[in-house]
Amino acid sequence: MSGLSAVFKTSLPGRRTQLTFRTARFTPDRQARSPFGVLHSGDDRALLVTIERKALQRGGASEMLRQRSLSPSEIQVAMALAEGLPITEIAEQRQVSIHTVRNQRQSILHKLALHRQSQLVKLVAEMDQL
Repeated sequence: MSGLSAVFKTSLPGRRTQLTFRTARFTPDRQARSPFGVLHSGDDRALLVTIERKALQRGGASEMLRQRSLSPSEIQVAMALAEGLPITEIAEQRQVSIHTVRNQRQSILHKLALHRQSQLVKLVAEMDQL
């Protein structure tokens, strides 16, 4: 294989997946046999294209929220609210009362100078895009 000829990275809209496309020229006289098996005889030049799919880390928003003085519990609640989970389900998952989750939501909104839960959802989504 000859040197790397191109690398292209992209993210699919609405998905937490990054695709990395790499291409390399294959020159048969530099290899004893074709790495392509029966797909290519190895007598002619070829272009090898690989596609790597990688899940994007979901840490950007939680790290940014931590930097804004949210407690670990508040970060968990903020992330769950941003995913669209209802307060009752968040309380059940975290094994706390609904009132605790409501209080944490209010504390989150206050610390982030927000007035509505929808603003929190939008902010977390924007942080995840960074």
